Amino acid sequence: MDKLVRQYSNAQMFYSRLMAVMLMLLGLTIGSTAIAEQPIININTATSSQLSEGLIGVGERKSIAIVKNREALGVFAFPVDITRVKGIGEAIFIKNKSRIVVK
Repeated sequence: MDKLVRQYSNAQMFYSRLMAVMLMLLGLTIGSTAIAEQPIININTATSSQLSEGLIGVGERKSIAIVKNREALGVFAFPVDITRVKGIGEAIFIKNKSRIVVK
């Protein structure tokens, strides 16, 4: 009986470790896919459609406002400068800060 209990315990430990490794690998796969698919948007050169498709919470109206602001006031010096555009607040900036670059 002791031998049977030890075998069951060893099998249980093996499957628990196997499951942990599988979950870790799944997490790495999903994480790397999400990073690879995230668009990088240069807000100084992007078109209105590129802005609306690439930025979270930015639709057609806000993307047009970004382009008009850029044309009227000049290029953005820092990614956070996008908040100078009416309708683009801190919340939208925070959602997109890893996507926004200025060059």
